[in-house]
Amino acid sequence: MTGVEHKMGIKALTTCELTFGQVDGIPAKGWLLGEVHDGIAQMFQVIENARMMVDEGNVATLSTGYLNALDFAKTRVQGADLTRSADKTAPRVPISHHPDVRRSLLTQKSFAEALRALVIYTATFQDKVAMARTGGERDEVAEAVNDLLLPLVKGYCSERAWVLLGTEALQTLGGSGFLEDYPIEQYVRDSKIDTLYEGTTAIQGLDLFFRKIVKNKGQALGALTAEIGDFLSDETGNGRLKIERELLARGLADVQAVVGLMIGHLVATNPQQGDGDVNNVYKVGLNTTRLLMALGDVVCAYLLLRQADVAFTALSGDVTAKDERFYAGKVAAAQFFARHVLPKVTAERAIAEATDLLAMDVAEDSL
Repeated sequence: MTGVEHKMGIKALTTCELTFGQVDGIPAKGWLLGEVHDGIAQMFQVIENARMMVDEGNVATLSTGYLNALDFAKTRVQGADLTRSADKTAPRVPISHHPDVRRSLLTQKSFAEALRALVIYTATFQDKVAMARTGGERDEVAEAVNDLLLPLVKGYCSERAWVLLGTEALQTLGGSGFLEDYPIEQYVRDSKIDTLYEGTTAIQGLDLFFRKIVKNKGQALGALTAEIGDFLSDETGNGRLKIERELLARGLADVQAVVGLMIGHLVATNPQQGDGDVNNVYKVGLNTTRLLMALGDVVCAYLLLRQADVAFTALSGDVTAKDERFYAGKVAAAQFFARHVLPKVTAERAIAEATDLLAMDVAEDSL
């Protein structure tokens, strides 16, 4: 060990610098594990398991951040209800009564539940893979869909959790959230690493498009979108969540359009094909993270709407008052996510369609 690292967060987890071959001038020695040139394949077996574990941590952190913010909002009394803001005699209310705080709390709740659902959903495919192997077989569809979802689990979830902890959870507490008296300031510092190690978000975007979509010839993405399509065409809900289902259908179409656009740019990199230009690959690279986040939004909306369908069924039966509040919260989270998040996917499609090479053409000295 030649040095201890001083980090922004996760300070209780000491990490250090290792330098091989400097003790008594003895050169470092290595051993080949497996076949030559097989290292990357071995690495992915390890790192993709690690990516799943990273997400479990950031989802838990976002969840507890939200619960801390919710508790604070319910007990912090400030100002009158907005409908009586001009009335000096109006009683003061908890900030959870204020519209923007309520928006913030529903944003945190819907994303916390969506990211948790994405982890569990991905784990179901891992279970299918494991069960097939136990029987001496392979479930190639489950393997491929699991591979497709892992960049979302690692990249999408960590980005959403980190941003929401800072912009919504901590913000709910106001200046108090900046103090060490409350735990959220630590959550913000600690969660940032989740977007960095085991592959930064940009790497997850590249992995998603080039390895999990193009190399797979779109089979896993096709299986996933077909499942979402089956949900959208299912009449079981009897028209429930009609607006939200329409938003999901539009979001799915937008993501598919972005994928098609990027594949078109990739094909157009061949200079021997018409006006092909190898620089078109830059247009792909400029949209890989955008695709990652947009696909994550669509898959999470799908999972939340599935939960809402189950909640509606439960609410039609005999439930306790506590369970009724729980299921009503599930419906509200799904509706809020669909109405406030999915429309942004259409905007991301428009940006992708307008992609040019400005970012690559500008001189580095001008950056």
